[in-house]
Amino acid sequence: MVNLGSITSFRGTRKHSKAMFRTMMTSLIEHERIRTTVGKAKVLTPMINSLFYQAKRNTWQSKLKIQSLIRTKFAQQKLMTNLVRQYKY
Repeated sequence: MVNLGSITSFRGTRKHSKAMFRTMMTSLIEHERIRTTVGKAKVLTPMINSLFYQAKRNTWQSKLKIQSLIRTKFAQQKLMTNLVRQYKY
């Protein structure tokens, strides 16, 4: 489960950190590569792994969770269809 409530602060308020990581997750799914710092990447990795787990489950609740975290419909569809098949583990 993605827990954005436990994000450590990266220069700003908790709301800013939450919005920043939601945007980073969306960008990573859309472009499949982003450039960021090591600290942010360490925080982002478990979040992305949790999203992949949710996408693999492919239930109604997991789709709602993905819709609440990923900003664009294109990224949501790409995660649910292409990336889950591409990164089976």
